Amino acid sequence: MAGKKQIAADGLEYEEEIDGTTDRMGSLSLDGGKSSSKSSGSCTYQSTKTKHKIQRFYHCKDCFTSEHYICCESCKKHCHEGHNVKDLGEINGYCDCGLSSCSTSCKLGSKCTHDQFGDDYIKQGHYKCHTCWGETSSFGCCKFCAKECHSGHKLVYREPSSFYCDCGKSKHKLGACTYLTTGTKKFNQQFYRCYTCFSAPNEGCCYQCMIHCHNGHNIKYAGKISSFCDCGLDGCAISCQLKA
Repeated sequence: MAGKKQIAADGLEYEEEIDGTTDRMGSLSLDGGKSSSKSSGSCTYQSTKTKHKIQRFYHCKDCFTSEHYICCESCKKHCHEGHNVKDLGEINGYCDCGLSSCSTSCKLGSKCTHDQFGDDYIKQGHYKCHTCWGETSSFGCCKFCAKECHSGHKLVYREPSSFYCDCGKSKHKLGACTYLTTGTKKFNQQFYRCYTCFSAPNEGCCYQCMIHCHNGHNIKYAGKISSFCDCGLDGCAISCQLKA
């Protein structure tokens, strides 16, 4: 259900929309690892790497793109000083700040989540870009891409759910044909029939191809359906201009 427009903490304007969530644990774990570690002058990632260990952890709301990213006590003091940090107590995990090389400005919050984790579904807040994918598409982008790639677009914020960034999947090419990210796998998206180009009744194109490849053609909106873009597949009578 769409809500009123709001301004996020990162300066992005969005229309709030609530979606169901699917729980997924990232670096944070709730069992195993019986020993406790105390803070020293260095990041605990140097000794633990990605092995989970019980120690005091913090979540930095200013830097981390997922609620399950955490940092050790040393990084809280040296990398996240003055940030909006929540004390999580002693839990089992490893330091995500150390995993991102402990930059003073914590680079973990400044990367596309698809660039970091690929097609892994990560629980995170994200945005639907109506400018790029239409108003009913299931495609979306992470917080970083919303700010860096989709600034000025019509964005709808979604509450944290299991998600990967389609902007990163398409290598940050704005206005790209959805076939770049889906291939022949079907996804829910706005779909259009082009009677000028397609002969088969079930063939059609995505929102962007409708605008850029089939402009002025005999087009009919087919609704939000599970599909892949036949224009990107090269089933179209013209060459898809958004595939390369």
